Amino acid sequence: MEFGSVFIAKTSLMAGVTPAKPVDQRYGRNLHLLFPIDGGIIVRSAPGTQDLVGRSDMAWLNNWTPYSLYVATPCQAVSVFVPDRILGESADPTYRLPIIASRDLSLRNPVREFVRSLTNDGAPTDRLPAYLVEKLILEMTLSLLLETQGMRKISASSSVEQSLYARAMAYIAAYKTDPDLTPGKVASTMNISVRQLQRAFAAQDSSVNDEIRQHRVDTAVGLLSDPAYRHLDLGQIAQYAGFGGRADLRRAIAAVHGCTPTQLRVSA
Repeated sequence: MEFGSVFIAKTSLMAGVTPAKPVDQRYGRNLHLLFPIDGGIIVRSAPGTQDLVGRSDMAWLNNWTPYSLYVATPCQAVSVFVPDRILGESADPTYRLPIIASRDLSLRNPVREFVRSLTNDGAPTDRLPAYLVEKLILEMTLSLLLETQGMRKISASSSVEQSLYARAMAYIAAYKTDPDLTPGKVASTMNISVRQLQRAFAAQDSSVNDEIRQHRVDTAVGLLSDPAYRHLDLGQIAQYAGFGGRADLRRAIAAVHGCTPTQLRVSA
């Protein structure tokens, strides 16, 4: 399935070894997120090395270096391919990602379930949902990258609040369009109290609600500024950006940009 620059595929692996060779560069370099579905997969990325990716794990791979996949019995996996330029947007583009993603990543399971649902339900045919799926996958991947790199740096500084903040921001970035996203839901996902979460954001001179609003406003502004979505009314813009309705959209735009959604659209 193709969503703009993002590709998602469900693959059936036969027992034995499946080699993955570097692709011709004219097809582009892609970061590959691998999610086993019903069995473990062994990744061999260098002579004498192998990493077991369990059915609840995620692997960081790419299509510019060779590797092979080994399974003892047939199984399925979901692969997500995103342009390698996303690495340049991460905190440390030179950071070498581990093959096995940390199980402490707050978005690992949500991303797994989201991409699995896409392969089960099929690709949306309407242009706007496909556009939003592309943006969501890119943001989820960037959030996973930032959280992976942030966990490494944060563990060195032993800052619990910074760790909570990084994890929460990753979750907010991925689920900002969910109208039911609240500080309570973020805290529950992270298995902490709302008070702990609020303290972590206060240490960054911010708040959970402010960050949720800012992410939604950014999404709405992107849709309002794009001529391709002139046909959408403000109610639809509000829905796709995660707001409860037009009134919520107007209030948020006014608070952040000091104008109305209509004024933003006219000036674009």
